[in-house]
Amino acid sequence: MFSLAIFAAITLTRSWPRVRSVWLWVLLGTLISVGSYLLVFFTFWVVGAYSSELLRVRPSGDPIDLGTDVILGLFAGAMVAAICVEVLAYVLSGRWSNSFLLRLALAGTAAILVTLAAGQVTHSFWTFYGVLFPLGEGLYCAIVGAQINYADEVGGAEKIAC
Repeated sequence: MFSLAIFAAITLTRSWPRVRSVWLWVLLGTLISVGSYLLVFFTFWVVGAYSSELLRVRPSGDPIDLGTDVILGLFAGAMVAAICVEVLAYVLSGRWSNSFLLRLALAGTAAILVTLAAGQVTHSFWTFYGVLFPLGEGLYCAIVGAQINYADEVGGAEKIAC
């Protein structure tokens, strides 16, 4: 879904000329998105599963419980997601940016904190999925778009033929 959101955002803003023009890069970006999702989910699962044992806290019965194990898993997953999304932005723009990587990490952290705050207020099942994913993906898309725009302005998006 994330790669579709990125490509929809690029299409809606008519930014395709700023993206590397070879469709192989788009395919590679899609594969990175899918692999990233699996890696982030695996990270979330592993950190969540083992943090409750290491910290000796009661494991959450469901991710929407937002227990300590889930929160630590979310933060670990957000950091992995930031790195993976920066790899995707690098593939699409031709420019790596530690500054944008930091922004992605902060966006993931902000999405988690807003989700936690909303969960304390609403105590609803949909808070987890209705806040975290749309807010996180929206922030990530905005940052990737800004990075693609910046890379084009400074000449980082060279047209590479395969």
